[in-house]
Amino acid sequence: MDSCGGGPGQASAGRSSKRKGAPTAESATPDAPCHPRQAFLGSAAPLGGTFTATCRSGCGEPEPATVTSTSGGVQVVVQGETVALGPGAPLGRGAELTTAGDGQVVGACRNGSGLAVGPQSSVFFGDSLCEQSDSGALDITRGQLSLTGLQPGISGTAAGTRVTSGVGPMVQTPVSQAVAKGAGASFSTTYSQAGKIGTAVVAVTAGAVDVTDPATGALTTISGGHQITVSGPVTDVVSAVLPSSRSVQVGGTATAFATMINVGAGGAITATADTGAASLPIAFGLCQTDPATGACRGPVGPTATAQVDAGATPTFAMFATAGGPISFDPAGHRIFVRFRDAGGVIRGATSVAVRTQ
Repeated sequence: MDSCGGGPGQASAGRSSKRKGAPTAESATPDAPCHPRQAFLGSAAPLGGTFTATCRSGCGEPEPATVTSTSGGVQVVVQGETVALGPGAPLGRGAELTTAGDGQVVGACRNGSGLAVGPQSSVFFGDSLCEQSDSGALDITRGQLSLTGLQPGISGTAAGTRVTSGVGPMVQTPVSQAVAKGAGASFSTTYSQAGKIGTAVVAVTAGAVDVTDPATGALTTISGGHQITVSGPVTDVVSAVLPSSRSVQVGGTATAFATMINVGAGGAITATADTGAASLPIAFGLCQTDPATGACRGPVGPTATAQVDAGATPTFAMFATAGGPISFDPAGHRIFVRFRDAGGVIRGATSVAVRTQ
């Protein structure tokens, strides 16, 4: 486990031990020299309490936003662990943030970009608000996400560098994609769903924002003081790793199987694999399989896409090849298989522990 010196970092949920010199939530600042992907408070800790400053995934990751205030019920899920989130904690790539009916989270970046998550909201940080690396996407599947004063924040990491003409991250819902066109833009996205129909409202308060309907490819530029509403049918996936694949020990190449059921509208679903907030030396391959034989129905690739009708239950194989040692840590070392719709929004996910020892 790498240390981040005195900067904010990641703390394991529910662990009470503290490192000497660990900062408190009040003292953590967004200009610390090291930026791990995620930090959070233990589930029993009060908001504003002390958290351990360590890097589970190492330094050199995209810079996270820093939480400036929270209110009401707020939780974040990282690597399958649900914990409380307090002021001063970084909020970075791989976090799944949920607020209750009275919950709200406000955060900021060193470059001046800001975010606010409203009550009854669910947001997955597919990338960082402050520095976009690969997907550059924030997925909202319920409630409201507001971004303010967006500034360029592109960083090159091991995951790759995102090339885009927009500023800040893309905000995705199951029926819309929104990207600011220039520095200083501010906008909010509100998403709701009734049955299998989703509705997104993108309201721009400053600058201009490109809004795309992923179902049709239609792009509309919205200027400050205006808004647009996008509606359409959505898929909804329930997924799980098959019982025989609950833990994967990788020597050469190991295989795990995942299944899903589409309880929403039919559509294209793409399976991807990653290691969440942890940086692990693993290469992935995926394919859709024949449920009866387990054989791949097509070539193995970095992703696997299938047309999934309503009520269908396709299965997928995930092949993992380790490029170095991975210690036994079921909570921290996991492989995540995520299912995304045609718009790139995560509609379901499952995970399995991984190790080489």
